[in-house]
Amino acid sequence: MGVQVRLVVHAPDEATAMRACTAAFKRIAQLEQILSDWRPDSELMRLCRKASGSWVRVSPELFFVLSRAQQLSQRSGGAFDVSVGPYVALWRRARKTKVFPAPHELRSARSRVGWQKIQLDAKTLSVRLTVPGMRLDLGGIAKGYAGDEALRVLKQHGVTRALFEAGGDIVTGDAPPDRAGWVVQVPANGKESAARSSAANNSAAKVHAGVEEGARVSWRRTRRVRLKMPRARAKGYAGDEALAVLKTRCARYSTTFNSMPKRAACA
Repeated sequence: MGVQVRLVVHAPDEATAMRACTAAFKRIAQLEQILSDWRPDSELMRLCRKASGSWVRVSPELFFVLSRAQQLSQRSGGAFDVSVGPYVALWRRARKTKVFPAPHELRSARSRVGWQKIQLDAKTLSVRLTVPGMRLDLGGIAKGYAGDEALRVLKQHGVTRALFEAGGDIVTGDAPPDRAGWVVQVPANGKESAARSSAANNSAAKVHAGVEEGARVSWRRTRRVRLKMPRARAKGYAGDEALAVLKTRCARYSTTFNSMPKRAACA
């Protein structure tokens, strides 16, 4: 999913922590291969290449995430939309090349975006994309799902006090010993803003500090986009492109998984 993933756990001993984290990272790596739009060979990208006009059967994990994404799109009136991949691709290119997309490129992307263009068949676990060239981007939901799954695997190995963090998406299990919850601090946004912190346990959140994101394109500054997303409590399904600073002062074990390489690592 293009980000570094961190687990912080409390366990009876180091061996238990390592076994649990290794299993959790294995599950995260599996989901990375299913849900990532950064990997050309992921199941999601194979779906985008095959599903134009025809039904494609997908894994239970991919169908579950797409189903939840469609529910959120409907509830939000399209504010949440995983079909934005064509726009995301243009934005990534603009940031890299410093060249703003041409009007015809934006029009082409717009024609391939829209959550109503994604069709699901729950009976056969199949997906159809109704417009050629569609590209799905699950960055706003997949990391939260991966966090839920990671904590589920940790619990199977007897570890319930844990925190999952991936690019600002946070999922927490039981609180650390003698604490009300995991302490999450939001950096100050501007000179007049003070850093905020809160304790969380058995919940999930996307914490955003109002970070402005823009690109200097063709020797001029583009219109800045201010991303503002409040902290969410809906379990495991958070937004994307946010900044979070975590304080886990009493954690005993911390391990990291980088989802960019092919293989998972536990260190």
